[in-house]
Amino acid sequence: MNITSINHACLLIESGDQFILTDPWPLSPAFGGWTQQPRPSCKDIKKIIDIPSDKLTVVISHGHDDHFDDYFCKKYLYDSTVVIPKHDHPGFKNRAARSFKKVIEVDESGEKVGDSTFRSFINSEYTNHDAIVTIELEKDVIIHANDNWHQQEKKHLDIIKELCVNKRSHYYCQIGIADCFPSSYEMIADEDKIKIVKKRLKEQIESVKKNFTYVNAEKLFCYANQSQITASTINPYEILQGLLREESLITQVVPSEGTDYLSSLIQEQQDTVNSYLQQDLQVKFYIGVPKEKPKQDEVFYCADSLVWQRIFNGQLNLECLGIGGMGSIIVNPNTNIREAHYFLSNYAYRLQHEINSSHRKIL
Repeated sequence: MNITSINHACLLIESGDQFILTDPWPLSPAFGGWTQQPRPSCKDIKKIIDIPSDKLTVVISHGHDDHFDDYFCKKYLYDSTVVIPKHDHPGFKNRAARSFKKVIEVDESGEKVGDSTFRSFINSEYTNHDAIVTIELEKDVIIHANDNWHQQEKKHLDIIKELCVNKRSHYYCQIGIADCFPSSYEMIADEDKIKIVKKRLKEQIESVKKNFTYVNAEKLFCYANQSQITASTINPYEILQGLLREESLITQVVPSEGTDYLSSLIQEQQDTVNSYLQQDLQVKFYIGVPKEKPKQDEVFYCADSLVWQRIFNGQLNLECLGIGGMGSIIVNPNTNIREAHYFLSNYAYRLQHEINSSHRKIL
C-alpha cells in the first residue's frame, strides 16, 4: 500500500491495482474566498485523471467546498464510484449524485467496495453533517478523520480501536483553522490574531492526540489545513508549522514537489495563446503581479489565484481580465496590444466551452 498526499484532506491510496481518493479539492475556490495553499502538484492530478474509473473509488467525508470540488469531480471522476457517509437527510447524496454515476452510502456497520471496507462515524454531540470515515484494507486501516479534531464519542473510538488491531493504522486529522476567525475580523490587531490562532491550534493538537492515543493507532498525520483566505494577512498553516516543530508525535503531510496544478493550467493556456497569435507580441499570464517589468514586445495579464481558479472551473472566462477588470494588465504604453486583446476576447469563450464540456481533459 502507498499513500500520497495530494493536498488539504485529499489522499491517494494505492493498493495493488486499486486506488482510493479522499476529499478531492484540487482546483475550485472554496466558500468564495479560500484558495489551495500549498497547491497540489500537476503530476499528481494528472495521475488521478488518468486512473481508469473501474480502478478508482472516491471517498467524500462531507459537503464543505474544501472537501468536495464539484467541478473537478463531475468533469474527471464522474464514472468512478463515490462512497459517502449515510445521513438521515438526502441532501448530500443528491449533491454527490450530480457529480458521480454511482453513490454508495456507508455507516458504522461498514460496506465493502472492491477489496476495501468503508465505515462512517457521525458525532451526534458535535455535528450531524460531518463524519470520520475508516478505510480497511487487507493489512492497513486508514482513519480519515478530516475535520473531526474535537474529542470523539467513546462508542466510536472503541470501534475504530478494534479496527486497528493487528493492522498498520494511519490516523489523519485536521489541525488547522477552518473558518475566518480571527483572520477576517478587522477590529482585532494582527498580533492578537496570531495569539488567538496559536491558542486554537494548541487546543486542536491536544484533542487530536487524545483521540489518536485512545484508538492506539500507529502513525498520526495532520492535514485539511492547506488553505488560505486570500484577503487575510494571517496564515494559520505557517503558524502551525512552528508549533509542530515541538510535536514529535504529529507529521504534517504536504503535496508532492513540482509545478502545481493551477500554474500548469495557466502555463498551458499562455503557450496556446502565443501559438495562435504568431506575432512578435508575447502574452504572459501571472498569479499576482510579478516583480519584473514587461519588455517592449510583452504584455502581462495578472490576477489573483481565486480569479484564475474561477477561469479554470468555467465560472469566468479570460475576458474577465481584459474587459472585466478582475485583474491587471501591465504593458509598455508604447506597445500596441490590439491583436492580443481581440484574440483573447474571442478565444475566451472557446476555452470556457471546453472547460465546461463534460468528460474532456484540458491537461
